[in-house]
Amino acid sequence: MKPSEISSFLEKYAAGINTLAEHQEFINWIKTAPIDEVGRWGDEYDAISRQIKLSENHVDADLVMQVERAL
Repeated sequence: MKPSEISSFLEKYAAGINTLAEHQEFINWIKTAPIDEVGRWGDEYDAISRQIKLSENHVDADLVMQVERAL
């Protein structure tokens, strides 16, 4: 896989919107990739998933504020 494909897959995977084919391609890449490269992408995935969680928390905070205003 190319770096751009890995990055795209990790973003989709973290969001839960990847396809089975993309997942299998990623698994195949992991089987042949150097361990240090896999580790770097693991760190990238951690950063992506943290960003998604922060975004979700932000949306929830906005919703709470809207509900409080309506009450």
